[in-house]
This record gives sequence, C-alpha cells and structure tokens, in this order.
Amino acid sequence: SQGLLVGVDQEAGRVRRLLEPFSRFPPALHMARSDDPGAAVREFAEVTARELRLVGFNVNFVPVLDVLASTDTPELSVIGDRSFGAEPQTVARLGATVIEAMRAAGVISCSKHFPGHGGTTVDSHVDLPMDARPKNVIAGRDLVPFKMAMGLNVEMVMTAHVLYRALDPILPATLSERVIGKLLRDE
Repeated sequence: SQGLLVGVDQEAGRVRRLLEPFSRFPPALHMARSDDPGAAVREFAEVTARELRLVGFNVNFVPVLDVLASTDTPELSVIGDRSFGAEPQTVARLGATVIEAMRAAGVISCSKHFPGHGGTTVDSHVDLPMDARPKNVIAGRDLVPFKMAMGLNVEMVMTAHVLYRALDPILPATLSERVIGKLLRDE
C-alpha cells in the first residue's frame, strides 16, 4: 500500500520540476540515440527514483510513451525530444525500462499521454489539438507502447487532452467514454 500519493513531473531534459541539486539527464530522445539506450534510460530511472523517494515522492509522471511522427523533425511535435522516438517498439522497450526501474525503487509510474500525443503540433495547455489519423494507424503505432505498459500492469495512465476524430469525433480523450472507458479500460 502506497498511502498518500505524492507526485511530480520529473522526466528528463526540459520537463523536470526539481532542479539542482537533483540529477540532470538529457531528454528522452537523446538517451534513445545514445550508444547504449537501455543503460542510459535505466540510469536515469534508477537515479531519479532514488532521489524522489529520498524527498518523499512516490509517483513520477513518466514514462512519456508518445511515438513521434518522425525523429528527423521532433520539433514538429509538441512532445518533441520528450519522446523516445518514432519507432513504437523502441518507445515501448525504453518505456518498460522506466516502469520497471521506478517500480523497483518504490515509485509509481504514470504512462502518458494515452492514446498518443506524438503526432500533434498544438500544445494542449494552449488549445485543443486534433488528430485526424485513422484508427488503424493509431492502433498500429501509438497504442503499441501503451499495450506494453498494460502488460506490465502499470499503475497509472495519463490521458492526452487531444481530440482523436477516429476514436471520438466530439470529445477529447480526457473526457471521452469511448477512449477512457472502451479503449483504455476494456480493450
């Protein structure tokens, strides 16, 4: 039992709420492009989890499981270098490393941004992004890392505040029974 949940967004790169003296790591995309991506991501997750536990956090809003449309132009995605890349299997594998390392240190992971924010260019903090891709494209790319996370029994999932026309033509994922109830919970 975890008791009170105390969470933070301590990704790597530009999204880190706890600054020095906490360890600083390169963005996810840079770790994924390193000579040994698995080792780089494992080190990030293990060190970050240990530091979070030392100051009382037991939830970290990682991993980012969004699959980029292209790693050649990450700046075209609002997620950008926060993603492990454009290859669904790579994102899934490195995301699994984060989930397992966090869990081993007693930190709950929150996989995000379901069902996938990697192909959008609009920041959902500013306006409502829309994704017009067909369901089979979303299922074959974006959902792959989330299926992996479900297979690992990830404790939390954060939805994307994005309108996926093929999944629900009216409501964004954050408010959609079709996305949260049917797709995430049932499928």
